[in-house]
Amino acid sequence: MRLYSGTTKSLIEDSTYNRIATKLKDAFFLEFRYQPPVSEVNSWNNSLRAVSQVFQTASLLDHGVLLELQLPLTSKRLDCLVTGYDGKKAPNAVIIELKQWSGCKAHLARTR
Repeated sequence: MRLYSGTTKSLIEDSTYNRIATKLKDAFFLEFRYQPPVSEVNSWNNSLRAVSQVFQTASLLDHGVLLELQLPLTSKRLDCLVTGYDGKKAPNAVIIELKQWSGCKAHLARTR
């Protein structure tokens, strides 16, 4: 289960036109049959606007995006999963955990 799927370009557009939080709120209600807390809706609005600005600034316009992806056999959800291909055309995915933050830094994880 996920509350939103699309491309980085569609996320940028939905965020720019203030549609992203409404889309997530509507999908949340359809999935769980109750309204998400106002604090969560505000967090989606603020955090996803910042993420979309990063995508736009970096010209990452052709990647896949899943928001609020439920992890199997748990009640936990990933905030944002970005998919695409690296310079060698190998498929890759990046998980972004969103917080109400004032700064950030990069961390590279090696899987091999």
